[in-house]
Amino acid sequence: TTKGTMALISARPTPESWYSGNTFVLMSRTFLMSFLIAGSSWEAEHDLLVKFIVQHRNGNDLNLKYVIAPHDIHPEKIDRLAAQIGGAVQRYSQADESGLQQAEVLIIDNIGLLNAIYRYGFIAVIGGGFKQNIHNILEPAAFGLPVIFGPKYRGFGEAVDLIASGGAFCVRNYKEFEAKVMDLARDSEQQHQAGEQCRQYIDRKKGATDAIMQQLQ
Repeated sequence: TTKGTMALISARPTPESWYSGNTFVLMSRTFLMSFLIAGSSWEAEHDLLVKFIVQHRNGNDLNLKYVIAPHDIHPEKIDRLAAQIGGAVQRYSQADESGLQQAEVLIIDNIGLLNAIYRYGFIAVIGGGFKQNIHNILEPAAFGLPVIFGPKYRGFGEAVDLIASGGAFCVRNYKEFEAKVMDLARDSEQQHQAGEQCRQYIDRKKGATDAIMQQLQ
């Protein structure tokens, strides 16, 4: 619900309060925080991601690593995704420091971790926009991540608002997906400005929610 999401955002923790010494801290140190994070992704998003990762694997000047948190974490789905990606893929459930140092892609095969992961991100790709409707975009936006998703978002006012402000981007096919990821990865100023639009949007929403709650008290 909107109330629950805004409560989550209001309780947004500071960097020092999360996961000290664990996998995500190792990730941030190893990968220098250049993460593209795919949250609640489905096969359609995986098709885009796999093609992008494979095409830009050699001679990669984007300085990106990838964290994929699929909506469906059944083992056969995870195995299929890992096989499609190839290369150095690490599963979260099997992650260790040595594996992370070599990994190009980390697949999150556990539930309940997404909100913890977003704070380490650089760009967020949110699933559902090629299926029925997008999943939660407020969580990555709260941490200042530009958000990319497919065209099925019309029922979500926050998606419309963030697209209008330049914090979120709708892509309809691989060509658009590739172009937008490359733009954000190569242009730090564009990435920063888009992320700030997301952060400011969340702050405005939080301020409005706090004002309403005070009136109700």
